[in-house]
Amino acid sequence: MDSPPAPPSSEPTRVTALEGLVVAISDDGARVIHVDRGPSGSPAAAAYLTTYDVRTGRAIDRLKLDMSNNLNRARLRLVRETFWKMNQYDPTPQLLSACSAHSPSQGLDISDISVRFEFPRLQVTQSGRNVLTRSVAAWSYQAKDDKGRIDQDCVMRNAMVLNTVYLDHASNVMVLLVGYCGSDMCPEPADHPVITRLR
Repeated sequence: MDSPPAPPSSEPTRVTALEGLVVAISDDGARVIHVDRGPSGSPAAAAYLTTYDVRTGRAIDRLKLDMSNNLNRARLRLVRETFWKMNQYDPTPQLLSACSAHSPSQGLDISDISVRFEFPRLQVTQSGRNVLTRSVAAWSYQAKDDKGRIDQDCVMRNAMVLNTVYLDHASNVMVLLVGYCGSDMCPEPADHPVITRLR
């Protein structure tokens, strides 16, 4: 590792706005919200506010933020409920270097927590004990022209990379944002969260 991760913020920060929001955790540590801003390179794609159950890791609610009524519902949720910002850590190597390396080994150590990602295996251990082991799928993409024929200039298959790690020390919840490499011609899907509770 090049340098140790920054220590967590001493004062928790409440999330009250969608602007700049990526990941936040509920006051009781039972739910995580994630703003998925759509595929990279596709500015017209709508963002979503997705709520996940920490225990199961599954989405329990998803709001498409392209209509004023959904935007209002999402903003009202942040006012009525309490969500907290999570501490953010970047793995080594980071996203752009990882994409250049094609299926790299990535890692991150935070105190007694170790995160390792070597496609397709994502693993989290704490004090040497396994917390999470997950195999993740690659992304394949075949663009088609207006006649339904495959565009040979845009046939891609990319391994996943570990983009960012979020950790809430108070509730022992970790969110690993897993993403893809792409290009301006073939925009990759948006990041998606893998959620686990630490010991």
